[in-house]
Amino acid sequence: MTATLVLALTPFIVGLPAAGAPQVCEGDDFYLAWEKPRDVTTALACYRASNDWLMVAILQLNGEGTPVDVAGARASLDRVEPKDGDFQTLDRIIKTHEANPAAKYPRVDFCKDVAYTTMSGDRCLAREEDERRSKADAQLGKVGRGLPTGVRLAFDRARAAHGKFVGAEGMRTYYDYIEGAARNGMAMVQEARVRRNFMTTIKRLIAGPAGKLAGRRSFADADKELNVVYNENLSAYLKYNEAAAVDAEQRKEPTFAAEHRQNISDYKEKARAAQHEWVRYRDAMGELAAARWPDSRDAREQARALVTEDRIRELRGK
Repeated sequence: MTATLVLALTPFIVGLPAAGAPQVCEGDDFYLAWEKPRDVTTALACYRASNDWLMVAILQLNGEGTPVDVAGARASLDRVEPKDGDFQTLDRIIKTHEANPAAKYPRVDFCKDVAYTTMSGDRCLAREEDERRSKADAQLGKVGRGLPTGVRLAFDRARAAHGKFVGAEGMRTYYDYIEGAARNGMAMVQEARVRRNFMTTIKRLIAGPAGKLAGRRSFADADKELNVVYNENLSAYLKYNEAAAVDAEQRKEPTFAAEHRQNISDYKEKARAAQHEWVRYRDAMGELAAARWPDSRDAREQARALVTEDRIRELRGK
């Protein structure tokens, strides 16, 4: 499974392996067939090894990797901590099974039937995005293999630069929402947005003809608006947190004031890092356009303009 910002922050960490489980494994890798063949038996062992008792209970209810075991699912659920919304939802499902063990029930799906908490919603969103990313990577690989050598090298550089930008932009967005429980989800949504823009623009750039790169305005004009949007975004964040810091000081709460000022410092750092990586990506796309359409005098600047238009919308959350 491809590592993401959100998964790095969630507590689904592999512990000591159970009998029959690999030394280090993620149940989702095998259960959802992320870069590995689907293997529900190994998935069950991995979920047990990582103390993910909610997923163990679901597999026991479904008879995946084990015969259907309602009593075992109850015992696994009893080990779940905390007893939050996810616990309560699955508890109701198990009670239905316990009331009529002989009945046939539809397969329980974690995301569709159980996930209730913000953390679980983030986990499901990460699952969806990993699947989309895997498909997009396969498409990009196919596109790259069909390009002439010189163009393929430029394509690979643009793709790598975009990957770094995605990570930096995810961090910027995470810190933009640092005070909210939705920060993980918002970071994933933004990462997905910039990946979609990349796929759309790369197809336009590669498929051609060169005239297809022409946008509604020049790179210089788009760049001018981008600078305004970037500064407005940064200014709004700084004003909000500085006002909150002053308010906390007036309430004699220096700890909260310090937190808001630290937010300012952290966000400025992440915003600059994201924009730095974006500039590298923008220029790499320009070089790719120049390599793909060497007879077009404006290909480089037109591609840079297209990527800049994407960035304006991304900073506006569109």
